[in-house]
Parts: sequence; structure tokens; C-alpha cells
Amino acid sequence: MFPFSYRDTQTDESDYEDNADIPQTASPNTMQSEIESLKEQLNNVQRQLKESKTETAAAVDMVQQVKAEAAKKMDKLKRQFSEQLALNKFGLERFGTDNESIRFYTGFLS
Repeated sequence: MFPFSYRDTQTDESDYEDNADIPQTASPNTMQSEIESLKEQLNNVQRQLKESKTETAAAVDMVQQVKAEAAKKMDKLKRQFSEQLALNKFGLERFGTDNESIRFYTGFLS
């Protein structure tokens, strides 16, 4: 009727002899050494965190310096571009201060 027999479902005392799953109480020396180990791990992690913060701060400073240099270069290039554009533009702005050029292009004395 059932695919298993009553005998298959019974447990005997040999099933409880393996105490691997039952936590054992540790001795005070073992607990103390584990606490020391955990403290050491904590100190190592805190040291790594401090080093990481220092490296991050240095990287942020470097990025700010690079950004400042890039902004200066951009301003310089914008000025140069504006000057070059003014020189390439044919108009009164280009020749307004150069009397010889006005005479050459217009034939008028200035």
C-alpha cells in the first residue's frame, strides 16, 4: 500500500550520535583568541579604509588641478580663436587702425 515501510521511517539512537550540528561551548582561551583575531581584522580594515580615503582625497585634488589647467587652456584657446577670427574677417574692424591698408583697399586718404 505505501511505498515505504514503517521500519524505514523509524529512527534509532545511532542517528543522534553525530553531534556535528550541535554547537559546542568554546573555552575562554579560544574565545579570547577569536576576539583578538577579530580585533586585528578590524584594525586592518580600518587602516585600509584610511589609506583609501587618503588616496581618494589625493585623486580629487589631482582632478581639480587638471580641471583648472584645462579651463585656463580653454580660455587661452578661445582668446586665440577670437583674435584669429578678427584677423581673417574683412571689415572696418580689421583695418580701422591701419591707415595704409585703408588707402590700399579704398583709395581714400585717411
